Amino acid sequence: MPESKKYHFNKKDIFSVGLVFLAALILRLIYFAQYSSVSFFPFLSYSDSEAYYSWARDILSGDVIGKAAFMKWPLYAYFLAGLFFIFGINALAVFSLQFVLGSINCVLVYLIGRLMFNRAVGLIAGLLCAFYGLFIFYDALLTYTTLSIFLNLILFLLFFLVRGRPAKGNFFWLGLYSGICAITQGSVLIFSIAAAFLILVFNKTGLKKFCLSFGFFIIGLGIIIGGVTLRNYFVEKDFVLLAGNTGFNFYSGNNPDTAGTFFCPKDIGFNQEDMFRDAKIFAEADLGRPLKPSEVSKYWFSKSLRFLIEEPAAFAKLNFKKILYLFAPREYVHDVEYNYIKSKIGIFKFLFMDLRFIMPFVILGFILGLRKWRQYWLLYVFIISVSLSIAAFFVTARYKIVFVPFLMIFASYGAYSIWEAAREKRLLKWGVLVSVVSILMGLSCYSYNLPALVWNSSKINSSLFDYHLLRAAVYAENKLFNDAVSEIWIAKGIEPENSRADFRLAILYFRMNDLTNAEKMFKEVIKKNPYSVDSFYNLGYIFNQKMRFKEAKEMLERAISLDPDEAKAHFELALSYKALGEKEKARQEFLLSKEKLNPWRTVDLEVLEEELKNLDNEK
Repeated sequence: MPESKKYHFNKKDIFSVGLVFLAALILRLIYFAQYSSVSFFPFLSYSDSEAYYSWARDILSGDVIGKAAFMKWPLYAYFLAGLFFIFGINALAVFSLQFVLGSINCVLVYLIGRLMFNRAVGLIAGLLCAFYGLFIFYDALLTYTTLSIFLNLILFLLFFLVRGRPAKGNFFWLGLYSGICAITQGSVLIFSIAAAFLILVFNKTGLKKFCLSFGFFIIGLGIIIGGVTLRNYFVEKDFVLLAGNTGFNFYSGNNPDTAGTFFCPKDIGFNQEDMFRDAKIFAEADLGRPLKPSEVSKYWFSKSLRFLIEEPAAFAKLNFKKILYLFAPREYVHDVEYNYIKSKIGIFKFLFMDLRFIMPFVILGFILGLRKWRQYWLLYVFIISVSLSIAAFFVTARYKIVFVPFLMIFASYGAYSIWEAAREKRLLKWGVLVSVVSILMGLSCYSYNLPALVWNSSKINSSLFDYHLLRAAVYAENKLFNDAVSEIWIAKGIEPENSRADFRLAILYFRMNDLTNAEKMFKEVIKKNPYSVDSFYNLGYIFNQKMRFKEAKEMLERAISLDPDEAKAHFELALSYKALGEKEKARQEFLLSKEKLNPWRTVDLEVLEEELKNLDNEK
């Protein structure tokens, strides 16, 4: 394989880097000025941002190791905890850093385009990223996306620099860094392994050196991933490779009811914490025994395997369509915040919010690059490997956006090729390229609404159901309860048997202080879904408020039998026992609630201490 080209950066490169960085940062600051006025700022309750916020605060308060196997990518939580340690519990500081990181990401895209093609390609790609609205949107969420993109771009540059010098030491450090990227977002893992393998193949490395270099890479990778696995075993006595949600996530994207995008099965909680908890409860109920995280994951994998065996044609068709979705112009954003703010953020009108006008140039650049595939193969490997790792599960903008920077590089190469043909007055080539892009642009605009044509009505309805529930959640967050109720009734009309709509309606009635209707709807949920932990808990809470303590005790004991780790259920059950004169049982439940409560929730801890003190005084 030829050695990497030697590049000397000059004043033009400095100007280009400054232009890309400033454009990206200014756009992010304008966005933030508008986003910060949204009523749920800095983050929406029950969202993934809140889940990472709570996790980071747990770490900061001393729970560094944790008590359960990881169910989400862990590095971002520790990164967030570190920022909280340095700057205090301050979301503004986090967003500021992420805006800087997001701007640096655009510069890194410029550098990759510059190194692999030329300055013009790099500049176009960097500016495309600067003006891509979804990058900015994710910069202002407390999720791993911005950090993951940053780490992956650095990883790509490292592989690019090492590809002509496959020394053992280089490969060890590449493996170590690849492991860090993998625990931030696992979709890059296949790329790292494939790139390391192919670099050695293309360099015609001898067998001994090949085995040593690749072995050092695997050792470095294994140190990070093995460390996470050992940590999971230490806290759960169960071998969980990276995260225990793998099987359920696989099922979410590979079952008869999914459309290939984000899918939440019927009667499963929609936010991350509830989703993985309910996945465990349903698996245990079906198998009739307690399960470890790896067994829960295996259970959901087996359900997808059953779908593959029983309906192989449908399974193949589904996964083919997921590949199409990855390169479709439409972006499938399942993050709750987006549906609320996309019409309220003025700057979005001036940004690219999808790939509708970019994908034609991506395809052109992709095709033209094949002429020199040996020079650009690393780009192809990244896009193909990450695409396959995402398509194996489900397609959503948060996963797909990891390789969008590399699509932008191909798009800029396609646009540059048209400009270069015009500059060189190669009119035939220019006409062909423009004609190809024009045809692709027409197909891109036509295919924008293609999902409504290719999926059956039940899958479209499922997507609409979740859409209206998300709208209801945002309305409720803004205390627009009547609008929220209307959205839920629309959702109920779409899927009458799905208990999630009934549950959200019950919560709304509760927040409106209509306890009678809330009680009625929680009971309706339990009829449809006898494993609804939150319904049992909320009924117990309502019964405690109404001084119906025996009924409260029954509901809360059922909630705890389904989820023994719910601190608030133990607290309410303690109140029920106390009211019924069962003081020792009340004490035990208060202590269990204290044990399971997040240590940074100081107000709740003070209430618990007061209750325990009152019990002592009543002796």
